[in-house]
Formats: sequence, C-alpha cells, structure tokens
Amino acid sequence: MILAFACIVRVESNDGRYMHGTDGCEGWTQMKEIAVDDCNRISGSHFRYDDRYDKAYCQKMFEILVGHYLPKNPSLEQIALLWCRGTKKSKKRDRPARVVEYLQKIDAARKAIENENPLG
Repeated sequence: MILAFACIVRVESNDGRYMHGTDGCEGWTQMKEIAVDDCNRISGSHFRYDDRYDKAYCQKMFEILVGHYLPKNPSLEQIALLWCRGTKKSKKRDRPARVVEYLQKIDAARKAIENENPLG
C-alpha cells in the first residue's frame, strides 16, 4: 500500500510540488472534497478538506478509500484504476485512452521509485 500511495502521489502532485489541480482536486493525491466526505462517512472520522495537504492524513484517507472500495491486498493496477476512474458511484466516464495513459504513468512512477529505493 505504501508503494501505491507513493506512485499516486508522484503522478498526481509530482511528489507534492503541484498541490492544486483542476476541478477541485487538491493535495498530495489530488482528492476532491467529496472524497474527504466519503472517508468521513466510511470511517466515522472527521477529516477536514485542508487535510489533503498533510501527507500523513492524506495517506490515511487514501488507505480508507482503497480499503473500502477494493478487495483485500489489491494490485497497484487496481488501486490506480480506482484513483483514475473513481468508484462505481462516480459520474466519471471511462475514457480508455486516458486510463491507459494513467496506468503508464503509474508504472513509470513505480519503476522510478523502485530504482530510487532498491531494497524496499
């Protein structure tokens, strides 16, 4: 899960360099406010929208969402698809070219991270 979070952070915010995205996406993983609300609903927690800018809180929210919407021990691809497409309840349309490009970016991030940290 740590590698998946690191890959999403690298792709979504360039390791925290670009924390403001489009369409209300913000923070380390470019979450929308509705994702924060969803975390609070799922876990009974009280995350704030500003918590998207705190890496530890952002990771916890990421883990809550992945744990809720995906099976136990999901693959990096499953996690990337969730982050790219959204949940089954999401109104996003499946755009195959965008999804393929996103998965390629995630794979490149994984390779780069593994090369930077060869032992783990």
